Amino acid sequence: MDDKQIPGIITACESFLNRSRDELKKILSDRRVMEWGKVNFHKHTPILTAFNVPATLHGARDRVGKTIGKLAKRFDYLENDIGNLKADFSFATIASAESQGRARTLETNFESLKKDYTAFAADAKLLRESYTRLQENLSVEPLLPLARETSGKTPAFDIGLQLYRFIADEEDDKAGTKTLAGYFREAVKLGELFANISLPGLPALAVTVIKEQTKTAREAPAAIKDCLDIISENLAVEQRHLETIKDRISQLKSEPLPELLKKIDIEIEAIYRCILRFHYKSYTMEKIYAVEELEETLRFLQRTIKNELLKELKAESNNVGSPINPATLASSAADSFLHGLSGFVRGIRILIRLLLGRPTVNLVNFQNILQNAIQTCDTFYGNTPTDITKLEDFIADKLKEYDSPFPRNALFSITKNCLHKYGSAVESFTLSFKVELPVPTKGNKSASLERILRKVATSIEDLQK
Repeated sequence: MDDKQIPGIITACESFLNRSRDELKKILSDRRVMEWGKVNFHKHTPILTAFNVPATLHGARDRVGKTIGKLAKRFDYLENDIGNLKADFSFATIASAESQGRARTLETNFESLKKDYTAFAADAKLLRESYTRLQENLSVEPLLPLARETSGKTPAFDIGLQLYRFIADEEDDKAGTKTLAGYFREAVKLGELFANISLPGLPALAVTVIKEQTKTAREAPAAIKDCLDIISENLAVEQRHLETIKDRISQLKSEPLPELLKKIDIEIEAIYRCILRFHYKSYTMEKIYAVEELEETLRFLQRTIKNELLKELKAESNNVGSPINPATLASSAADSFLHGLSGFVRGIRILIRLLLGRPTVNLVNFQNILQNAIQTCDTFYGNTPTDITKLEDFIADKLKEYDSPFPRNALFSITKNCLHKYGSAVESFTLSFKVELPVPTKGNKSASLERILRKVATSIEDLQK
């Protein structure tokens, strides 16, 4: 070392000293660091662990406590040594060799102090960050396992906890189970799927029939939502108790750390008692299971209609000779105009109209009208005057080119009967359509849609009890 290096050493030492002293003052006034000194780690380790505070934090706390006083003294020593070296070096009161030796000693002490202070600052940072993490994580959720330990892991607590999670705002992804909000969202989704069900490629009358047959399924989501509302109201008192605890815990952030941990112990007991309140409503679980089963059934039913049933209906509609083939049924219905005794009489009347030069019936055209009626008719069910009028107006519009009363009245009757036969055939095909069950029921691996729809109706009745 030569004399030229000494000013650099002095500058580095002074810079470190000024910065470190300022930092030390801030640490001494930082409650996030200093309040750990009053914490009983042995007593509160479970709580600290629940809030993701490192289990080894007490080591950092102990080192900080032991180091603070020593650092302050070492800063004073370093300041004194810097002052002496500056004075000696500036006025050259001592020989250059001695100044260099003193500078080397100062540099060695500086590096040692710097290393120790860096370790101290790291411990202080760990304490500060752990305090912040504790405040940020203050909530009921991390304390539930501790409340469960308080209960002795009884089945009653577990059932109560299950009900508590059910009314939480969001789904518990970790547990993989839905909450009330999750079931409600699913009910809304199912309602939209059934309300807007699309069956491309089928005659309008077939779509009308299928929608009518699945009317129960369209009503089910509303029944589910009503049931969930009742469950929510039934658990409202317990939920308010828990919200009160949540509010108290959130307000603990301003408390000194020892007091905060002491009050957390009290809140764990309160959480335990509150969860047991939920257990007293354990009968609600039956409704929840019923909702879950019904939603699963509805999802399966909707997929079945959109996929297997639609595919088979389209194939059958194109199958010549099938009762749900519009062309086959329209041809048979048109031919019936001249069949039997009534057909014989109609034939004579047509002959007379021909002799008089008046319009008559072209059976090929009539067959096309019938086939078009099947393809476009969107009304089929209903016994009210409005429903009946709607269907009659639809048929009358299709036959408006024909004279009344003959042959329009006869054609009207045939058209109405044709639509009825087609609708009944689609209805029978739909209800008897069998599908493989995702989970066999009572040993049955398959079931008809009629049976599944009856199950939906029964489930709705059970939810409404």
